[in-house]
Amino acid sequence: MLFSVSAAIAEVGVTDTEIDIGNPNVQTGDNAFSGIQTSIGLNSYIKTINAAGGVNGRQIKVLQCDDKYDPESAVSCFEQLQKSGVFAIAGLVGSAPLIKYIRLCSLSKTPLVGCYSGPQLVSSPAKRYIFTVRPGYQDEERQFVDHMWNDVGIKKVAVLYQDDAYGHDHLKGLEEALKSHGSSPVAAAAYRRNATDITAAFDEIRKAQPEAISLAANHNQCLTFIKMARTAHWSPVFYINSGANVDAFVPAAKDDGDGVLISEVVPDVSRIDLPLISSYRKALQKFYPNEKPCFTSLRGYIDGVVLVEGLKRAGKDLTREKFVDGLDSIHNWNIGLQKGTDVTYNSTDHFGMHKYTFGVVKHGAIVPVAVWKDLKSTKPAFVE
Repeated sequence: MLFSVSAAIAEVGVTDTEIDIGNPNVQTGDNAFSGIQTSIGLNSYIKTINAAGGVNGRQIKVLQCDDKYDPESAVSCFEQLQKSGVFAIAGLVGSAPLIKYIRLCSLSKTPLVGCYSGPQLVSSPAKRYIFTVRPGYQDEERQFVDHMWNDVGIKKVAVLYQDDAYGHDHLKGLEEALKSHGSSPVAAAAYRRNATDITAAFDEIRKAQPEAISLAANHNQCLTFIKMARTAHWSPVFYINSGANVDAFVPAAKDDGDGVLISEVVPDVSRIDLPLISSYRKALQKFYPNEKPCFTSLRGYIDGVVLVEGLKRAGKDLTREKFVDGLDSIHNWNIGLQKGTDVTYNSTDHFGMHKYTFGVVKHGAIVPVAVWKDLKSTKPAFVE
């Protein structure tokens, strides 16, 4: 009796012709931009691969679920996707939902690839079925503090943080980074996730008169804080991290954003000299012609690139275990970005990437930091 390949391997989410991938993330509410753009980027690459014949003869099908940036909704989404029989999940957004997905994926041995957020728990310790494609938040704060301390000469640093996994991870990273310099935050003020009134946190931080402030917040709260400071004619260095949605912050901030320091896990989308960004822009134009290139969809696109590479390395006889082994075999892989952004996984590290790119907002665009010591104020000389 003859058996089909799919019957022989009997793997969840895999047939002779198709691989089902779940994409649970936020599609509605204040953080919808992050989820929608992550999904657009992920699908741009997958559509490109499918148009070229798929992976080992199989088309990739993406099943979407809106987790609303809510941990309990994340559980519901995961259960829904499990009932649909997905092989893996990819393109996630949010630290609090990610904590749920990590536990559920680990228990069910469902591979997870790529998340917009970078909490340390992703890879401390590394977990067999969990792979992200970005550096961690704590490393991000360390790089920020080192630049402030060594390159700018700023010693008094404060932090505004969201009172959840995302904010606490940044707080810990900042505290540990400052501790390495024999210091500590001059102020650390929290706000409740999705809160619109952050006056108490603003007053607490301003009272400490920091020279720089890490805004470990959603872009809405970042903007509110900066607008309050501008109104008060107060201009320390404001720093926005890769989890705060720089793409949404910059156009919303307008002139108030000028001089704000940002960090991202990928180079600017204008860098068409980089092969991966060139291919990303072509795919976006082909499949989503009404969408503008942005950091968020580029990051989702890279999630797709790594996902597909793992599928390719797993071979025709696809199983979850072979897929995970395929991802773990990725070492110093140049995906077509700038130097230092190679992807590497091993038994102790499932972050994949470790380099951050720093820039400054200038007239609605982001330019690389040219001279760090010029960041003594968030209204540097170039701001007219």
